[in-house]
Amino acid sequence: MAAEPAALAAQVPFRANVVNYRVGPYRGVLPFPGGANIDVFCVDNLNGIGAAHQAYLTNLGVGANLARTRFGGYWFDNNTSAAFTSAGANRESALTRYRQAALLTELFKYTPYNPMNIPGSYQPIGQSVFGTSVSNPTWRDIHLAIWSRFDPAAVSALSASATNLINWARGQVIAKLAANDEVYFNRFTVISDAAMVRDANGRVNPLGGNGSQEFITNTVPEPAQLVLIGTGLLALGLIRTRKQG
Repeated sequence: MAAEPAALAAQVPFRANVVNYRVGPYRGVLPFPGGANIDVFCVDNLNGIGAAHQAYLTNLGVGANLARTRFGGYWFDNNTSAAFTSAGANRESALTRYRQAALLTELFKYTPYNPMNIPGSYQPIGQSVFGTSVSNPTWRDIHLAIWSRFDPAAVSALSASATNLINWARGQVIAKLAANDEVYFNRFTVISDAAMVRDANGRVNPLGGNGSQEFITNTVPEPAQLVLIGTGLLALGLIRTRKQG
């Protein structure tokens, strides 16, 4: 098994402020209190947001080890996102799917819908970002594309725009690896509930009902900025909320 990134040795308190809408970023503070404001993006639509809990940080860059994530150890059908425990034709690895989701999280900043007044440049996505296949997707399109990476039910809800977003993300991951630019993904971190129950092979049921939602962020501080105590856990405090329909 590959060595885990050094950042997994950090434990810091974290809080995500959740409001009553389903798509786009939640606003968080890391470390909490008094730390930097960050955005976290829900990757996992199959589970609710629980109370405060411990969570693991898994970097998606070079040498990524998904053993502590929700979907590590699975491969996903290209068309249906059904999960399998082995590689096969027309299947993508969990790492590929996480990286696609990570790239999609970066697109929220280009969209005009900004309910939390998050700082940054918000403008419609057009040909400068996607070429000719996608123009001005909504936040719902972007988040459906993210959720569909792991949730078969989300696939059936995809709009044409969301499908184009998936094709864009898939092409971007392939292009970056072909260009030996895997280091690009070092900026992304998965935040996973440490209390998820695993089977004898270390896998979590991919259909949900086990632990709290999983998130991706691209703003976790460098390890030198954190208190390193060697546990690999993040103290994750979330406002308890009902998952919106």
